[in-house]
Amino acid sequence: MFRKVVMGAVVAAAAWAGLPAAVAQTADVISDGNPLTLPPVKGEGPAAPPLLVPMEGPQATLSGLPVPGGCSSCGSNCADGPVGCGEAGCGSGVPSCHPLCGRGPVTKLYAAFQNALCCPDPCYVPQWRCAANAALFVDHARPATMTRIRWDAGVGMTSPDRAGYFWQQIGGGGPNVNPARLDYHELRIYQETAVDKFSFFIDLGFRSVSPQGTGGGTGGFGDMVLGTKSLLLDSDILQVSFQFATTLPTGAGVRGLGIGSVALDPSLLTAVKLREGTYYQGQIGYWFGVGGTAGSVLHYHNSINQVLWQPNPGNTLVGSFEGVGYSFLSGTVALPGGGRTRANDTTYFTLGPSLRWCICDKMDVGFGMQFAVTRERFAEQLYRTEFRFRF
Repeated sequence: MFRKVVMGAVVAAAAWAGLPAAVAQTADVISDGNPLTLPPVKGEGPAAPPLLVPMEGPQATLSGLPVPGGCSSCGSNCADGPVGCGEAGCGSGVPSCHPLCGRGPVTKLYAAFQNALCCPDPCYVPQWRCAANAALFVDHARPATMTRIRWDAGVGMTSPDRAGYFWQQIGGGGPNVNPARLDYHELRIYQETAVDKFSFFIDLGFRSVSPQGTGGGTGGFGDMVLGTKSLLLDSDILQVSFQFATTLPTGAGVRGLGIGSVALDPSLLTAVKLREGTYYQGQIGYWFGVGGTAGSVLHYHNSINQVLWQPNPGNTLVGSFEGVGYSFLSGTVALPGGGRTRANDTTYFTLGPSLRWCICDKMDVGFGMQFAVTRERFAEQLYRTEFRFRF
């Protein structure tokens, strides 16, 4: 009885103040026992709200009003206000669906996944966002037509032929030296051509290596990488892509310029909008050799990208903190005193910051560093400079 009196007073006050009828309608919805917006009455225990809330019924169709939980319903970016997913005005031929709102970080991510898969927002405009693809040591998730020029400078590499990932096996067609430390430089030119949600890329490189204590180095063209990228999920909050790269042994393995065999590398790429101006960028892949002496490597890359400065919409400075890991699952590695041993049960891990300056999402230049955390590593210090131009 008390609740009905209170809700009647709310409706009367709304009518007296001249508020839209939708507010009064909202009060009716709340009076029906909606646990999302109704504060608990004194003396009654509050019911625990569900972790995942379906955006349907009155909550998803009240024009101009946000749905409970801080989410907007399907089409909330439209100029005429939010409309229910599958309702009239939400796009022709789109079947009815049940978008979700999450209550916490995990359930919000699941809701973003489900909504991108089952209830794509017809008002969402796919576009390249520099902050979502700013990491230097994580491959970008969104397919894009671009040219990229990258220069790497690695200092203090150990065991360069581990699993055949960087060098062809020493003594098995690769170099005849096993340096305690190796410095290298590598210039790579990457060209990607995208059509809608699919792209094809080619990556060519020139490498120079300087094994310490061996009396000299060498240089020349390295291996060629061909690959494809397919955008599986695309929404304002979440992008997920599948990338498949193939390494062709065009570099001279005996000189340390290539791996000497074909290698395949399927990867899953993600970009997640954590908040306005903050993104998570991730990649997990499984690299393995086909024939030859190369083994297999599970590699994973993570980055938090943050917009640091944006003097105007056409210029943005993005800072990232990145971590990269390589877990060796098979293959062999040369021992310092001669002979070989198994390469698995070893993990390399590096951490470091990076910066990228973006100009109107068409051109950007970045610089990043990675520092080894583990004793064994691909480089004690790795410095990367990159230029990208999209057209």
